[in-house]
Amino acid sequence: MRLLMIVGSADSIFIYNMAKWLKETMDITIDVYELEPIEKKIYDNRFYDSRNTGKYPSPNDKILYATSEKVRPFIRSFQLKSFLKGKYYDIIHIHWITSPVVLSVFLKKHCRSLCVTFWGGELTNMRIFRSHVLYRFCLKSFMREVDYVVNSGLFKSELAKFPVKRFCCATLGSSSIEFLMKLMKTETKETAKIKLGMPKDKTIVMIGYSGKALHQHLLVIDSLSKNGMLKNKIHLFVPMTRDANPLYTAKVEKALVDSGFTYTLLKDRYLSDEEVALTRLATDVIFQFSTFDGFSRSIIESMCAKGLLLYADWLNYSERLKEFEFYAIPASSINEGVERLESVIANMNNYYDLLEQNSENGKMKLLWSECIKDWINLYNRILCGVS
Repeated sequence: MRLLMIVGSADSIFIYNMAKWLKETMDITIDVYELEPIEKKIYDNRFYDSRNTGKYPSPNDKILYATSEKVRPFIRSFQLKSFLKGKYYDIIHIHWITSPVVLSVFLKKHCRSLCVTFWGGELTNMRIFRSHVLYRFCLKSFMREVDYVVNSGLFKSELAKFPVKRFCCATLGSSSIEFLMKLMKTETKETAKIKLGMPKDKTIVMIGYSGKALHQHLLVIDSLSKNGMLKNKIHLFVPMTRDANPLYTAKVEKALVDSGFTYTLLKDRYLSDEEVALTRLATDVIFQFSTFDGFSRSIIESMCAKGLLLYADWLNYSERLKEFEFYAIPASSINEGVERLESVIANMNNYYDLLEQNSENGKMKLLWSECIKDWINLYNRILCGVS
């Protein structure tokens, strides 16, 4: 079987591990095309038969690409079209439905079956010519060409206003969960904190899970710093190892220095699966007040490690929390979240049984050995011509 995965970056831990598990369980050729390749490569290419990105059609287009945000989606779509010339795949599977993707209505001509997987945020944040309305208009047209939408079952209702031929339930696994399950047999939260140089006698509060400004690090740190009761009780953990802008990271670091809290800031490096698992185990509270989020695996992994989630109610996590049978605490603002955090820390013993149940409910739903089965079943059905 020939598969083309159109992705943001082939250095995504989810894309890399999906390719790995597909290779281990199917006779498959996997080409990957990157729409947003990163400069510093994280993973090797052992599970990709080819790794490709857009080539500039002409010097003039390169200049336009570098200087105008508005034309980039059109140039990237043209680059993708140039790559596909003369190629045909059994399946083209798109992960992350960006603006260049919805402009690429030619994709169905190059495959037997066109599949898409939404990664979260597309239906509320993607734009063409800085217009989300225009993006949704183009998405509706593009979806008429799509054979399968592949997402968790709860996402189906999000697509009620779009033409969907077939919906298939499948989720991405987590390699970190495998390491986490092993780690939790030999380590405790206290020993994990010690290994990471964090104080074992404080509550570790994780702010966000990447370097993106959407996590509102600065507003969260400012609100926390106004609560004098928390200064000696919590240690702030700020992982900015992915998608971090150096200027923004510097601002966050200064805010942490000025806050009066002890803190751990991770920057300028990527973590191995083993290191990720250790940070998940060390985390006591996940303080998640991002502007938007699709219920990231980083959040789920931390909950599987018995971390308590305090989250913004505008993130619409409620259905996903029900799906995983997770207990978590919502708040309507960052300031309200800080108030609830103070209450949580004062009564942490009351949550232990709930956090234990969260861990048990979540772990088995995230193992790649289980999750990959739904993807394989779908691909085999397509190969056999079964709708």
